[in-house]
Amino acid sequence: MLSLLLCIGCSTLLIVIFKLFSQWKIKLLQAIVFNYITAFTLGFTLNNWEYSLADIVVADWSSVAFIVGVGFITVFYLIGLTAKYAGVSITSIATKMSLIVPVIMAWILYQDSMGWVKITGIALAIPGIYLSSTKRGKLNFPVRYIWFPVLVFIGSGILDTLINFAKKQQLALTDEIIFTSTVFGVAGCIGLLLWFVMLSTGKDRFSWKALVGGIALGIPNFGSIYFLLQAFSIPGWESSQVIPVINVGIVLTSALVGMIFFREKLDKFNWLGILLASLSIGLIAGIV
Repeated sequence: MLSLLLCIGCSTLLIVIFKLFSQWKIKLLQAIVFNYITAFTLGFTLNNWEYSLADIVVADWSSVAFIVGVGFITVFYLIGLTAKYAGVSITSIATKMSLIVPVIMAWILYQDSMGWVKITGIALAIPGIYLSSTKRGKLNFPVRYIWFPVLVFIGSGILDTLINFAKKQQLALTDEIIFTSTVFGVAGCIGLLLWFVMLSTGKDRFSWKALVGGIALGIPNFGSIYFLLQAFSIPGWESSQVIPVINVGIVLTSALVGMIFFREKLDKFNWLGILLASLSIGLIAGIV
């Protein structure tokens, strides 16, 4: 259960750091690149640098780690486009509602139970996420940009499904840190290539603020994936419980952090969303 709370905490901290990025005008691409490098380095340090490139290449999980690494930076780019053209609220909703994809896949692939209590909890999570993430329950953006949130929804769901697959089918307990490190290493290499192209063409310059911000981001980013893998091993819990509880938990804690530390005002729709989200966690986790 601790891993579940730590995953929610790390993921919420990521949102807080991204908010600070915008306030401190930190260059996002650079910070993201340094974030991946930090997460990669942290993982290998925790493993005392015992793994070689050859060890990783021949590992059963290497292909999944590569796909997830590419997916990380691709989905992040899509998230950036969605936030730009459709707005932050719809971006948050698309990301969190992607829980539907891994839940359905866990039911199909691993025969996770799908009783009425869990189905009701997941059904409540959807309006809970929507109402918690919008102002007055409304979204306004040009319809021609609908493909951006759709792709974020699908991409985020596929990544969670692949991470769950790796945990269930390929990873030993001792492989979790190195798998996480490899995922970030792949994403970091792609990010570095993109950044070097921008540097060589004069479209960007090195920023110390981005370096510090990236390091600050990389530590909880590593934790969010590592603790997600551990959460999949909670005794008596199915993955179709873990992912919804984490996603809805992130929505709840983010809303409360925004209200307490960033003085964000919550309207009656937000509070209704928080109530529904809380109830959904209780139903999915079997508490209610």
